[in-house]
Amino acid sequence: YAVRGTVDFKLADAGLLRYSGEGKLLWQSPIGKHRIPHGLAQSPILEGELVLQQIDADSGSYLLAFDRETGAPRWKTKRPGALYGYSTPSIHRGADGVAHAIVSGSFRIECFELARGEKEWSVEGACWNACALPIISGEKAFVLSYTGTPQEYRAPKVDLSWDEMRKSFDKDGDGKITRAEWGQPGLE
Repeated sequence: YAVRGTVDFKLADAGLLRYSGEGKLLWQSPIGKHRIPHGLAQSPILEGELVLQQIDADSGSYLLAFDRETGAPRWKTKRPGALYGYSTPSIHRGADGVAHAIVSGSFRIECFELARGEKEWSVEGACWNACALPIISGEKAFVLSYTGTPQEYRAPKVDLSWDEMRKSFDKDGDGKITRAEWGQPGLE
């Protein structure tokens, strides 16, 4: 949640909500339902007249901004290829006074101009499941991006050739490996 005189927070099914300091609901805006293994973890960000929310899910990820006073949507920017993640964006205001959201997401770090939600730049090479928020210091952004190996997560090992896999798993010899024949966790 975010606090600045009032409390703004989100609940996955209820959407983004804003309450007064006395507990009165001021507005509620839907953000939809999303498939995320551990739930929405990104906190809303307050910047000027906007409430910014990053939604990274199994599909349909996006960044959206609401009017802080009314809850009306201001913009929504799709983020194709971003999978579920848990990082909260950071705000950078440059020497020119323009605010930007620095977003740590799946496989890349992105920068969005905050007033319009337009992507200004992107850097590839991040991990697939971002958790830490970017740290801003002056004109630099520091981003931690690490994901363990599949073996650390006990994912099935699949670095065999097709012939080796077929010999090992194609029990009925039909040239296909079914889920039942695979018989390992991680292929659901």
